[in-house]
Amino acid sequence: MAWKPHENEVEVQCKLTAVHQVVAALTVDGGGPGRSIPSALRPLRGHVEGVEESVVEVVYPQYGGLSRDRRQASVMIVLSLVAIANGSSTTTSTSMTIDVRLRRRDSWRVTEVIIPKDRQRAAKVPDEAKQLLRSRQLSIPREARLDLASGRIDPKLMELMVELSQRWHLGVHVLRTGHPSNVFGTERTSNHTKGRAVDLWALDRIPVIAHDRAPWRDVMEAAAGLGADEIGGPVDIGGPGPPYFTNDVHQDHLHVAFEN
Repeated sequence: MAWKPHENEVEVQCKLTAVHQVVAALTVDGGGPGRSIPSALRPLRGHVEGVEESVVEVVYPQYGGLSRDRRQASVMIVLSLVAIANGSSTTTSTSMTIDVRLRRRDSWRVTEVIIPKDRQRAAKVPDEAKQLLRSRQLSIPREARLDLASGRIDPKLMELMVELSQRWHLGVHVLRTGHPSNVFGTERTSNHTKGRAVDLWALDRIPVIAHDRAPWRDVMEAAAGLGADEIGGPVDIGGPGPPYFTNDVHQDHLHVAFEN
């Protein structure tokens, strides 16, 4: 488990609970998971069936949502699962994005894990998607790569990502798959679900949560200049009204989207 919380993290125990319990559920030592896990995490067991040993490396746990009273949360964990099957010396590595839902009373506990289903590639992968998938200026987890290859991402957003990647290395966390379908705590469909939004957790390989080092302000301004009209980050750099906004959720990433 490589991730360590930054001092700027909001509700650090929430993220720690999500990370520790997901790692425990997916870690196998000596032929099977060796510890009991909460029932909410049991769906993860299917990913380590028939595994003799596994190791989990957390890339980053990003908020997908946090209620105003900070008692309910979504933490989207991008991780790498390295496993050795029973009776085999072959090692497999799988990237996963897991939406972990939590609730707090006296302490945080996991109430649900949502595991994305695989999608098929489009018959014709868009040229912008091919460019992004080949680029060395982006780090893109498996679920986001599949989103690009599926043809379900708005061309405007892909063009914006291409342009931003000419100036900064972009650490993509999520596009469509793996993000809550609705804006957390509301009935409003998220622009991620429409294929119109990307979350960036790192810029020039510096986590956005490191507010004093990451170039998040410059990227927000550049995104607005490229036509994005829904841009969330650590600070509302434009004052009240679109395109900029901020809240507790967006302290750890940039949300860049097209509302229309």
